[in-house]
Amino acid sequence: MGCVNVITGLPRSGSTLLCNILNQNPEFHASSTSGILQVLRAMQHQITTSDEFKSYAINDRSKVEQFAGLAMQSVVEKWYDEEIKAGKTVFDKCRGWSHNSALLRHLYPQSKMIVTVRDLRGVFGSVEKQHRKTALWDATVNQHEQTVAKRAENMFAIEGLLGSCIQGIDDLQNRVVPDVLYVRIEDLTSEPSTEMAKIYDFLELDAFDHNLELVTDTAEDVDQLYNNKFPHHGNAGAVKPMKPRDWESIISGNISDNITNLFPEFQKRFRYY
Repeated sequence: MGCVNVITGLPRSGSTLLCNILNQNPEFHASSTSGILQVLRAMQHQITTSDEFKSYAINDRSKVEQFAGLAMQSVVEKWYDEEIKAGKTVFDKCRGWSHNSALLRHLYPQSKMIVTVRDLRGVFGSVEKQHRKTALWDATVNQHEQTVAKRAENMFAIEGLLGSCIQGIDDLQNRVVPDVLYVRIEDLTSEPSTEMAKIYDFLELDAFDHNLELVTDTAEDVDQLYNNKFPHHGNAGAVKPMKPRDWESIISGNISDNITNLFPEFQKRFRYY
């Protein structure tokens, strides 16, 4: 049976690029954005809140827990049935895994987690740049929500697109979760061979000779579902270094300083000064 690992992290931080590179290895399967965790969480919630299951647990808690674990594992293993039967190492990509490390460890104690990160100023700059490219598509109602400052406030809020992901990464640090590797997109794009070597060492697998000059786009995400605000395609070709401080041509110094001031520990932890 193949191994099930996960890829999580920040939006716009290179997870799709990493999956494209990993998929060059015929012994790997790295997914597009996955909905498996949503199914597992729905099962977890139903079993936890159901009066029927709770009443069963009064008499035989271990039976209910064994059933829940096996049922959840079967969802994962049936979804990746072909890949697992072929002995492939599977990487399920979902930003929610950083919030659900305890569930992952319970289901797959040997699973490894790769977390992609990026300078938060660069993340927001990338999102904002794409928003301007797709300016005809905007679901906001109030005018004040159309400002850069308000978009930043909403996205970095604790339940926002970016803020929630930061909370998940912070939780991994607070829990001292083992078998977690953080990959900075800045390093992956500037020193891809070095970073891939680190990843193989982390996975405890033999290295593979990746063609970093010709990466194929393997993502299956339908970007129009999100009005093309968060594209997953366009990562084909050679892996090239990112432009340093690329956000400076997109957002003001005031906005970028506010981002750093909001999350100083995150920026410091990952060497974004």
